[in-house]
Amino acid sequence: MKKAVFFLLIFGLAVYTIYLIAMPHYQYYAFKSDVQELMQVSRGVHKTVMADVMRIVDQYEIPVEEKDIELTQDNKRYNIKTSWSVTVDFFTVHQETFTFSVDTSKPD
Repeated sequence: MKKAVFFLLIFGLAVYTIYLIAMPHYQYYAFKSDVQELMQVSRGVHKTVMADVMRIVDQYEIPVEEKDIELTQDNKRYNIKTSWSVTVDFFTVHQETFTFSVDTSKPD
């Protein structure tokens, strides 16, 4: 019985650790995908496009403010450039910082 409880505890900690690491990466890839799609179809006014980008930022809870986003237009196509860092705290024993950046002017 003790082995089973110990195994479940270790398994639960492993799953939670994977969740802590995966969430910032999921948010990054989802945000990047949505912003790239938005930049390909956006033809509106600069303020409207920025409002759409900020809606996506809020949707994925990206720690970026409007002043941290560089929105440019060339050849009737909008491009966005931004970056941010997320620090993941593993039970106050270890902290890991992940840095993410999005630049839609450069092909992947």
